[in-house]
Amino acid sequence: VGRVFERLEERPGANHVVVLSHTGWQQRFGGDPDIVGRPLRLDDNPHTVVGVMPQGFYFPDRETELWTPLVTMVPNRQPGEIIAFQGLGRVKPDVSIEQALVEGQTIMQRVQQARSGPLAEMASTLRLIPLQDDMVGGARPALLALLAAVGFVLLIVVANLTNLLLARGAARQREMAVRAAIGADRRRLVRQLLTESTLLGVAGGVVGVVAAYWVIQFLPTLAPADIPRIDEVTLDSRVLGFALALSVATGLLVGLVPALQGARLNLVRTLNEGSARSGSGFRLLRADRTRSALAVAEIALAIVLLVGAGLLIRSFVTLTDIDPGYDPSNVLTTRLNLPRTRYADPDTRRNLFTQLLERIEQTPGVEEAGFVSFLPLSSGESRVGVQIMGRPAPASIENYPIARPQTVSAGYFPAMGLRLVDGRWLSRTDEVTGARVTMVNESFARQYLEGDAVGHRLQLGGPGGIQEIIGVVADVRHNGLDSEPAPEFYGSYTQAMDRLTEGGTTLVIRTAGNPLPLVPFLRSAVFDIDPTLPLDDVMTMEARLATSVAQPRFYTLLLGLFATLALTLAGVGIYGTLSCLVAQRRTEIGVRMALGASRADILSLVLRQGAWLTGIGVTIGLAGAYAVTGVLTSLLFGVTATDPLTFVVVPLILMTVALLACYIPARRATRVDPMVALRYE
Repeated sequence: VGRVFERLEERPGANHVVVLSHTGWQQRFGGDPDIVGRPLRLDDNPHTVVGVMPQGFYFPDRETELWTPLVTMVPNRQPGEIIAFQGLGRVKPDVSIEQALVEGQTIMQRVQQARSGPLAEMASTLRLIPLQDDMVGGARPALLALLAAVGFVLLIVVANLTNLLLARGAARQREMAVRAAIGADRRRLVRQLLTESTLLGVAGGVVGVVAAYWVIQFLPTLAPADIPRIDEVTLDSRVLGFALALSVATGLLVGLVPALQGARLNLVRTLNEGSARSGSGFRLLRADRTRSALAVAEIALAIVLLVGAGLLIRSFVTLTDIDPGYDPSNVLTTRLNLPRTRYADPDTRRNLFTQLLERIEQTPGVEEAGFVSFLPLSSGESRVGVQIMGRPAPASIENYPIARPQTVSAGYFPAMGLRLVDGRWLSRTDEVTGARVTMVNESFARQYLEGDAVGHRLQLGGPGGIQEIIGVVADVRHNGLDSEPAPEFYGSYTQAMDRLTEGGTTLVIRTAGNPLPLVPFLRSAVFDIDPTLPLDDVMTMEARLATSVAQPRFYTLLLGLFATLALTLAGVGIYGTLSCLVAQRRTEIGVRMALGASRADILSLVLRQGAWLTGIGVTIGLAGAYAVTGVLTSLLFGVTATDPLTFVVVPLILMTVALLACYIPARRATRVDPMVALRYE
């Protein structure tokens, strides 16, 4: 509906136009067909709706409900401040990203050469990133790892089904021999067995597609929201075609070896019921070797999956054990975006914050409350340059010490549960007297002041001028538990009101118990002061912290489920192999027991066979895991891809499961009655 922006609307004063998203149009305006031309107030400024984007379009995320024109203005750049702009461009069909980058860098160099005055010292760089990589690049390694895990599970299933069909084929040898004796050729026998296995594969595929349909219905609610395009996953014709092809291929693959073995029969020997198979001792015959090789392959594949899952679990535990630098329990946070027209005056903004803090602190259950410019684990941040007084000034503005500026009220520190390392806290007295003081974090003190920061004075690159460091705060991991703390300083909001309100302000409240019941009182307090001021992004700090690790938790859970399935299938595989071995060696076991072998001897005999197969599989699997787990490096935190503990514990777990699976057929072997086993000999 309507139109998009025009070039002339990218100027101050002409930019008060809005394009709505389809979702915003439907939810906020009821899909009004006459929406174009309708007035709309944003930040207390009048705007006009000029268009609605089509359904399905979103950028940069689905939460965005409207767009306004970007007005590019020359920034008031402070020394050492890094300014970044993001743009979108469509590359011509015959131009590569590399060619576009070379051309763009050439233009940047020309622009820099043409600069004069202070801007001549400013270095500029250009990066070009394909939009698809920017959207899904962060999730690609994990999704590829999950795809590999699915493939491994499928291979284990193939090996297991092949083993079962081989066992079934051994029981049907007389049937196949009779068919061959009355005229069926090998091709017909192979075709029959492959048809049976293909039907088995297709039937399993149908059940799998139905199960996948139900899983996909709940996937968006189970998966983290930051997995790109997760809500677009659906069972379309491509997926159904792939599932059909995979089902048929799996059926043919699992039936191929049993079909070839079933068609290659010795008719005389097979039809002779009295022929014995036990003349070569308790060793693997040809058919047994195939089944044993498949069991070994299952164990090896399971080891690779278990090692991968073990590494992710170790990584996730290490990540969640990291100290974020604050206490997230019982903390409620919300964002306030002040309309610039009504709150242009710093005194007006200061009065608003003072009144709001007074009302909140008087609310029952509230222990502490404060404001901060950039809340940990929230989007948006800044970097500015600082000059340490008493030291030579940097040669250029690019060489200033860089730190993240944090503008706070005195109550922010106890509200977030930050720890004091040295000196004293910023106090309300400092806010009242306007003392030019600041606090720095451990990284700032260590990187720029050799750890001794209290008493030094800083010339800040923004409002506030020269300020004295009165204390050192423990490092806070702002960008996630896996991020390293950056140097930062904390200034009073009474001296840097512009920095506190630029881009929004976050209110932090610590309560004696669950903070969520406080939300209605908080809304009422804000409404009493300014009925038009909304609360945005209301969330507990514990929820923010849990959301920050939701993606690694999800990937770890999925890979852990696949690994558990692989472990179960491997146990079933080794159990089935030994069960068939015991059934086929029933007569031999009876002979051994008739000649004096004890139950312990028979138990040891079968267990040794299972342990031998398990040991071979574990050895191959560990070698394979060592070779392939390097692809998980980008997903690991605090753990190497060759973590010794994981490579020791995982084989022990699998060997324990395998030996338990071996014990059941071994126990059954000890119960063979020699008289029954030798009755037909």
